[in-house]
Amino acid sequence: MILDLDETLIFGTIPPLETPADCRVGGYHGYERPFVREFIASCAAAFRLAVWTSATEAYAAGVVDHLFGARAELDFVWARERCTLQFDHHDFAYRHTKNIKKVKKLGYDLERIIVVDNTAAKWTRSYGNLVLASDYEGDPEDNELQLMGVYLQSLKSVSNVLSIEKRGWRGRFDGGHR
Repeated sequence: MILDLDETLIFGTIPPLETPADCRVGGYHGYERPFVREFIASCAAAFRLAVWTSATEAYAAGVVDHLFGARAELDFVWARERCTLQFDHHDFAYRHTKNIKKVKKLGYDLERIIVVDNTAAKWTRSYGNLVLASDYEGDPEDNELQLMGVYLQSLKSVSNVLSIEKRGWRGRFDGGHR
């Protein structure tokens, strides 16, 4: 399972929110998404974990140390340097995308990789692996990871995650409410 950081597991912002930050990384105030610790523990018990963010390597290291501990049992931690810079013809801007073929080159089976990220556009070449999270921007009432943790447990024994329709996963666990 490949996990994204910003707006998926944590919200990093330069101006602080009204509540105290859970961590400081560089100039950013970091706010853990509600249930993130339980989510990580649940996923770690069922899957091998990795992190891939489009943030800088230094920022990623700080957030990973905070969320997973300094001796995290992660298969890898990749940052912006492992992303591919692509031009988006709709927005007329460049975007850092995550090419899952780079993970395949390490020997991982693409049919067994689940990706959790809040930005579908970063995974355009491997949308079938993606479980899309809603954006997290500090809402203390957010329950996304609580619901997603239950959903992901239902995928742990699936032999080919590409064969599973993951769009609309949330509606199966919260009655369609966000």
